[in-house]
Amino acid sequence: MSATLQKDTCYFSHDANAKDDYKCMLLIDQMGLEGYGIFWILIETLREQKNYKYPLQLVPSLARKYNTTQAKMETVINAYGLFEIDEQSFFFSGSLNRRMSFFEQKKQQQIEAGKKGVAAKKAKQAQLLLELSDNDSINRPLTDPQAIKEKEKKEKESKENFKLNPKPKKEEQEQGSFEKPKPKVKLNLSDGAAEFRQKLINSKYVGTCAEVVIEGEKEYVFINEQGRLYTKSRSDKQLVSSTLNEIWEQLHELHVAKYGAKTNPIQNLQIKKFGA
Repeated sequence: MSATLQKDTCYFSHDANAKDDYKCMLLIDQMGLEGYGIFWILIETLREQKNYKYPLQLVPSLARKYNTTQAKMETVINAYGLFEIDEQSFFFSGSLNRRMSFFEQKKQQQIEAGKKGVAAKKAKQAQLLLELSDNDSINRPLTDPQAIKEKEKKEKESKENFKLNPKPKKEEQEQGSFEKPKPKVKLNLSDGAAEFRQKLINSKYVGTCAEVVIEGEKEYVFINEQGRLYTKSRSDKQLVSSTLNEIWEQLHELHVAKYGAKTNPIQNLQIKKFGA
């Protein structure tokens, strides 16, 4: 292998059923596995070359190197359509060239993506250095990796705190802690489901009620002090009136099916007292 070629030149894609190609089958039939071995010696030699081609005048030297004859190696090159010869008397493999073209294209894409990633990282670091305060600049060099790391940590904490405690809207700031009354959702429940719901509200208990089906998906439903239902993924505001009706009907049906219509729901539905 040429010293100027990189380590990755030892790789090329290889079909597991190459031996079943009709050209290779004819080669094996006439020259045996020795001829098939010569074929792969030639392919690997071409792969090691910069342009994936090899001069015919060096075939005798190549044959001596791998303990075969010039005649056998030239027969493999010329007699089975496995190789082609250009005007400069170099032989090459069209199949290998197509595979290597695809390999090099993919490799170049990876190199370009890596360069873009490095450039973006450097740009971010440069921006962080510019944003360091004068005090940080005096106490610690701007090139200090620890300073950059601390700056990134502070930015991350600031974003997380904002998500947990977003700033109140202007109207809320002016009104203080005053909340506008929420519009009541009109429920059209059956008598049994309405009575079941009222018992839960009057008990001032909250907790896991049951697993129900909401829009085709199973979810555990909860009840708060005001008798509003919510799930882990949906607040009471996100559960529309029709969905609320459906959930209460399901809860009532589950309770009746398991405990009977007259049983107090508080005694059986895995409910715990609010705050307990």
